[in-house]
Amino acid sequence: VANSETAQVLQLTWRWSLQDVICIMNMVLTGAFFGSCADLGNEPFFTCSYGAGLCLRMVLQTWTPVMVSTTLTRYLQQLNVQITQTEEIMATAGGGVGDCGGGPFRMMLGPYHAYGAFVFKFVVLLLPFLSAVQWLVRGIFGKQRTVGKKGTRFVLRIAARYMLALVGFLQCICLLRFELDASNGAFANFWVVMLMGALWESLLCTYDVRGNIQQILFLAIFVFG
Repeated sequence: VANSETAQVLQLTWRWSLQDVICIMNMVLTGAFFGSCADLGNEPFFTCSYGAGLCLRMVLQTWTPVMVSTTLTRYLQQLNVQITQTEEIMATAGGGVGDCGGGPFRMMLGPYHAYGAFVFKFVVLLLPFLSAVQWLVRGIFGKQRTVGKKGTRFVLRIAARYMLALVGFLQCICLLRFELDASNGAFANFWVVMLMGALWESLLCTYDVRGNIQQILFLAIFVFG
């Protein structure tokens, strides 16, 4: 967050930093802890749900009508608030734009970069798809269990599960269309790294890592967060 001294406008800017890495680590540890405490140990992953929110933010940035975005920008300007560099950090490559020079897979695998990107995308896609299916199943069975019950709390709970399932499937579609072996914006890369954190969350949840390892990681979050 930077404050402009000339126009007295609060400029909001996001950049990759150590706090974002700590955020991913915190989501991984928290999700793994809650997953290991469940009866079956297969709770929807925190990192996938958080990543779905990041994906929805990029979709809204891309597909929001110009009239709506212009109105929102003017409203924020009246409040002396300005969000800067949103288009740069949320830019995604594809269709011949930004993918001409390749990316990390072309650098490491050379002519086999397409196969490496496909395998990596398939591995990263598995857990978000599983989380979306879990939210959908929870919404269906939760609706059957709450038949005859009245109250806003039950309705909001079922609606939230369906919403998470819908956004989760939207995230899977965006990941299928996402060009990994290219130059993307910082926010898009943050989204992919968050989904990669789901692999670690699943690993920690499966082996139920406790004791000194978990204490050291929580200490790192507390010190650097």
